[in-house]
Amino acid sequence: MFKLLLVDDDRAILEMLALTVHRPEVEVITASTEQEAYDHLCDHVIDAAVLDVHLSSGPAQEGLRVLQFLRIQQPPVPVIVISGSQAPYLLNRAYFLGASYFMSKPLDVAGLERQLRMLGLPPRHPSPRRFSRRLRFLPLLQWT
Repeated sequence: MFKLLLVDDDRAILEMLALTVHRPEVEVITASTEQEAYDHLCDHVIDAAVLDVHLSSGPAQEGLRVLQFLRIQQPPVPVIVISGSQAPYLLNRAYFLGASYFMSKPLDVAGLERQLRMLGLPPRHPSPRRFSRRLRFLPLLQWT
């Protein structure tokens, strides 16, 4: 089972992310604070993470501290960092600390899912095709 940690202080974004990656073979672990993220990381071995940089309204970058903590773990975990800020220093710092990918908010859900699949997220199973109730009738061939 693929275990994915989602960390964001905005509950709406956290729920949207959880719905995006929901699959039977994926266990989604959510956290809205830095401490919750540490608690989950001590209890679970994860396969990938999506981290928001700013987990509070202050200037601290708690998400990057969680990223540093993830880099210490063996084996290293691939991480997608998300942020509402597109400041170059933030992008550089995230990559320096080992982020696999950086996305800015508002999130492109399809792009996020693509990146997660590259990190090992199982693909969605295609839904069964639904056939139209209208049948097309071909004209009968006349034999002569």
